[in-house]
Order: sequence, then C-alpha cells, then structure tokens
Amino acid sequence: MIDLSNPQEIAELEQGSQEWHDFRKQHRMASESPAILGVSPYQKSSDIRRVKNGGGGGFVNAAMRKGTEQEPFARKAYNEKYDPMRPAVFVNGMYGASLDGINLEQDGLWECKTPKDGFASERAKLCLRNELTDYDYAQVQHQLMVTQAKWCDFCVWDWNEADFIMTRVFPDLAMWERIHADWELFWKDLGTRTDAQWQSTVKTYLDLKIAADVAVKALEEAKKQLQEQLVGDVNEGFGVRVQRITISGSTDWKKVQERYLNDMDLTEFKKPDTYQIRINEIKE
Repeated sequence: MIDLSNPQEIAELEQGSQEWHDFRKQHRMASESPAILGVSPYQKSSDIRRVKNGGGGGFVNAAMRKGTEQEPFARKAYNEKYDPMRPAVFVNGMYGASLDGINLEQDGLWECKTPKDGFASERAKLCLRNELTDYDYAQVQHQLMVTQAKWCDFCVWDWNEADFIMTRVFPDLAMWERIHADWELFWKDLGTRTDAQWQSTVKTYLDLKIAADVAVKALEEAKKQLQEQLVGDVNEGFGVRVQRITISGSTDWKKVQERYLNDMDLTEFKKPDTYQIRINEIKE
C-alpha cells in the first residue's frame, strides 16, 4: 500500500531552472507518469529512462512551449472566477509534481492545457463531458497523490477565445496504486549507465576515493601512534591534545523492547520512512 502523507513545497525551485531539471532527474514526476503507465502519445518509458540517466532535459514541443506562454493568461482568467492559484513545485518522498497552480489552503489544484485546436480539440470535447484523456488523467492523479489535495480543476484554454472550459477531478486511490506500482517497476530497472557524463563523474569519484582511502589509512596509523605514546591521561603539545576519556554506556533499547515491550504494538511510534543515496564500488 502506498503511503504518501507528508507533502512538502519546494519554494526555492523555479520551474525551468537548472536546479529544477536536476530535481526532476532524481524524482518521479507527474508529467512523466503517462509515459510510465504506457498511455502517453508523446513519450515512451524509454524516453524517461534516457532523461533520468542524464540524456537531456525532457520532451518539449511547439504546443508545450505555446502552453507555457499562455499559462499566465489562463491562470489570470481562472483566478478572476475561482480560488486564486499560484505555480509551485511539490515533493512527497520520491514523487514530485510541478504544478500549474495550487490554492492558499493547499487543498485544491489547477492544471491547464492549451491544445493548438483550442475548443475544437479532443481535450476540450472530453472536458465538456467531465472526462479527461488517459494521459491527462494520469498526470492529474499523480499531482493529487503528491500534494494530497482534495480536488483539481482541469482546464482547457483557447487563446483565440481568451477563455477556458473546466472539469473538476477528485482523487482516485486505485489509480494512485497503479502509478506507484508502475513507477516501482520502472525505477528498479533503470539499468546500467553508459553515457560519457556518468563515466567521467565515476572516474573522478573513484580516483578521489583511492586518495581518500590512502589518507584515512595514514591518519589512523598516526592516531594509533599518538595513543600508544600517551603518558597518563592527558598529553598536549604542538597544537594537539590527546586525552583518555571515560564514556558512559548507552541504553540498549533493543534489549529493553525484547524484554519488556515484546507484545506491545509500536507502530504509532514509528518514524516516517526516509531516503538516502548509497554509493558502493563494484569490484570487477
């Protein structure tokens, strides 16, 4: 069962900046979910794999550039009628979403599409029936999942008409599970990196690691010699103090739990899951 209950706004990330692109490479983004689920007419999961592995900034076509250009006008038109919305970037665990808009209460979202055919487009016709294309639905549900918002107003903007049509979308937990499951499969199978940028960075890392290992070994030997030369409890000189210190033993909470709390349900005391990046050298 997917557990995403702690959304955080990344206010310092400006959409389109290099920091934003770097963030996208490390997270599972809403605009990528349609490709991961196999419902995007524009991208395949292999395209997402290439981007995640450092192969460019992602898919952008003329229509998307036009949409970016028109977004402020569409947002202004929406804000004059409904909740004020502002763009933002959110993260929740490994999942991210660059939002066209979120309200002040952070319980409502706004997603805007600007198809070249405007109100004559498939998106507009579906929107009038309170429906979305499969790929738009996947993106919106990903956004709702990341932000834990209660609804999203999906708008189709026609710049010739300077107007929009809209339908409200609500969370679909079954879709969230599908998004999570497909991303898990994709993430585990990103594959071996073969690009030149990765190769260069790995070489730098391994060279520095060898130098660091040599330095650490020499430092430990010097520390050992200082400890062996210690007379009494404290020696100092030439900028160094060597001191014998007694450290009180800490409580072994694992043994406490085994002996006294073995039958107690400690679920409510469990801290949230965290993520870390671990680097291991592969011995050929």
